[in-house]
Amino acid sequence: MDRKTEPHLCYSLQLGCLCFETDVPGRAILRRSSLSGCTVSAIGARVRRLRKSRGLSQIVLAELAGIHYNTLKRVESGDANPSIDVLLKLADTLDVTIVQLLGGK
Repeated sequence: MDRKTEPHLCYSLQLGCLCFETDVPGRAILRRSSLSGCTVSAIGARVRRLRKSRGLSQIVLAELAGIHYNTLKRVESGDANPSIDVLLKLADTLDVTIVQLLGGK
């Protein structure tokens, strides 16, 4: 019996100068950006700075944003390429736009 392989689909979402890609709907990962300073480590440093300026611990910010503590820890350390969902939750909780979170004006 021949089994047909499912075609591999890739979804791409362009938000201004940001490009998110995924092969799983609902799980878009930041792939590239034309914003200077929009690297995974720069995003992590920005999240850490914003969190600390608001007097929040990693545990509290993770709870408020509705993400796992380990996810936040990996984002802040630059070890994780955050999904658009995580970035939106963090931006909303930190009261900044996603563009500001990623280093734009």
